[in-house]
Amino acid sequence: MAAGRDSRALSGHKRLVPRSGRPSRPAAPTEDPRLKATPKGPDPRLGAAGRRAALVLAGVGLFWIAVTALGDALGWSPRLRALLDLFALAGFGFALYLTWQVWRLSRTHKG
Repeated sequence: MAAGRDSRALSGHKRLVPRSGRPSRPAAPTEDPRLKATPKGPDPRLGAAGRRAALVLAGVGLFWIAVTALGDALGWSPRLRALLDLFALAGFGFALYLTWQVWRLSRTHKG
């Protein structure tokens, strides 16, 4: 080796102290950035969809109870009462569909 030459530069060894006048590289992050991307709490869309499904289900149930009681009290024809029962059945089907959407949204939120 030649006198006065630093052999570390040839061996691929990096300097621990930056040279003067040269900006140093920023330190590597200590945390994985992918972990910050995951939400900490539940998805707000999931809560809103669940509340919507619960309100539809409760509303249809109250509608059905009220229509049945009014039909008995006022003596409505069986044909009208059957039609209102079909409306309630359609409402329960829609509530079931909303509940299925909540289930799907919770499955996609889990990853």
